[in-house]
Amino acid sequence: MVTFRAVGTVGLERPPLETAGVEGQGESSRLGSRPAYFASVGDFVAADVHAGDRVMPGASFHGPVIIQRMGDTVVIPPGAEARMDRRRNLIIEWRDAIEGGLDGPPRDSPQDSVAPAKPALERRRITP
Repeated sequence: MVTFRAVGTVGLERPPLETAGVEGQGESSRLGSRPAYFASVGDFVAADVHAGDRVMPGASFHGPVIIQRMGDTVVIPPGAEARMDRRRNLIIEWRDAIEGGLDGPPRDSPQDSVAPAKPALERRRITP
């Protein structure tokens, strides 16, 4: 015999997922505020800025809020809400934001009436 192959399965106990810290509010994570532009408002709005590594599980935010984390920055627009769950996932709900048109420029903005760009290529017949 040159080759011998076996396939088997073993049942393993799944390790429990860790939860992060105790639940609290987001005030201890607040760094300050700064103006942020939102197309839905059409102007700069004062947005609270929070340090993402100091946001505790259970903290909730009402937009506009900016959460600065090590690998990304999360912007919560006006009308949206966010909360940090026990595993440090940021859950964002846009119900009011979508109904209010905050998913892009205002519905009656001039940007809605701009014609889409036409391709720069033209068809030309080449004659010998």
